[in-house]
Amino acid sequence: MSRRRDDIWFVRSNGGQRAYPVTAEGWRAVWVFVAGIVASGIMGAVLAQTMETWL
Repeated sequence: MSRRRDDIWFVRSNGGQRAYPVTAEGWRAVWVFVAGIVASGIMGAVLAQTMETWL
């Protein structure tokens, strides 16, 4: 195995179909992305309940 480089946050699996975080920065990027998706869903639900529909 080669030594880990600090500028690489993700690695590909042997099949090459997925990327996996290998550093704290990589995991932080994953959690920020997930938090953004959750926040968008919550805001969408709030807006759907409080705003009138345009249909």
